[in-house]
Amino acid sequence: MKKLLAILLTLAMLCGISAFAEDVQGFTAEDFEGEWHCANAYIEIYWEEEGFKVLVHWSGYPAASTEWEYSCFYDEETNTIVSLPFGTRTEYLYNEKGEVSAYTQMYDDGEATFALTDDGQLIWMDEKEDVGKDLLFEKMSDECDTPMFETIAQAFEEGEGSERFGATSDYHIAVVKKDGQYIRIIAQKDETAQQLEDAIFTSDDWEAAQAAYLEYAKTLPVVFTEIITDIPMTQEELDSLTGKTFGELEEEGFEQTSSGENSFEIEIMMNYGLYEYRFIANEPSERYYELMENDAGCSSLTVKSASLYDLSGRAFDLDYNADGSYNSSVTQDVLGEGLDFLQSIYDAVTNGEFDLDVFTDVLKDATPEQAEQIQAIIDMISNMSEGTPEVPVTSAE
Repeated sequence: MKKLLAILLTLAMLCGISAFAEDVQGFTAEDFEGEWHCANAYIEIYWEEEGFKVLVHWSGYPAASTEWEYSCFYDEETNTIVSLPFGTRTEYLYNEKGEVSAYTQMYDDGEATFALTDDGQLIWMDEKEDVGKDLLFEKMSDECDTPMFETIAQAFEEGEGSERFGATSDYHIAVVKKDGQYIRIIAQKDETAQQLEDAIFTSDDWEAAQAAYLEYAKTLPVVFTEIITDIPMTQEELDSLTGKTFGELEEEGFEQTSSGENSFEIEIMMNYGLYEYRFIANEPSERYYELMENDAGCSSLTVKSASLYDLSGRAFDLDYNADGSYNSSVTQDVLGEGLDFLQSIYDAVTNGEFDLDVFTDVLKDATPEQAEQIQAIIDMISNMSEGTPEVPVTSAE
């Protein structure tokens, strides 16, 4: 196939088409290279040995996506990238870990042309299905070894930040919104930052301790930045969930984070990718209390409405990639992480996702030192939320 591509692209260039040339509008072939986004789709364009490779990604539901792949050449006369007549369209399905569980190639004879507008936006002209009609793609900021910001303080000055954060033993993770894009920021923690973070879990005034830590964290040096490419579900996609059970949603990749009564309605929060969604159930609130009394959960309840709420805690968790997929290669044993585990509990509390059942089994295997630390955070949780039951900690001998 590569030899065939090389021959076809060579013929195209011999016919007067240059691989890299500047046209009268001032654009060059290099201007096409990079990542472009629009609504639920984004496009990757990069140069290979034989020519341009163009990948169009379109996120869908449930736990599905579509990808178009084209081998292309640059047409100097029209300032466009033109595909060879065997572009493919492939449908992917994913499991709850974000791994591909099945895929189907729909066709292998697709054709497309990609052009730039006077404003530098990318147009996708799909000659097979016209899927790209009326879509204008904006170029995403280039990612490189040099971070976009020197400190978190600079990021907050140039974009919209919040007090939400994530942390590991080495890094502080924040997210800002700039130019319509969410950017994940990873800063290197030092000894002072670690001490201030530890104080959050032991201080009688955890809010003041957290404020002190966050203020200091703004001065930490940024070592890496990445654009969050995961795209939230559209309202149309969310509306299509009406009538489904929450058990069915969990089978399709949703993860419940909390539930409760709000204005006499059953409100259920769920993660999907890097976003959190607010659901209202059809059933009356009395039914919710019946289920809770019997420890039955919310799986049998049905969806009345759904809406996008915010970024989920996953956006601040390095176990999740910028595209929303789960990165199991960086997942570490929770008992080997010490305060990282405590941080994950704290994040769950502050984000309204706290559930004692999630870590009670882990507590049974805690070392005496970890048990002491975990009890400290449980005490802190009790102060944050009156009525939170104390969990008996049985440490491993």
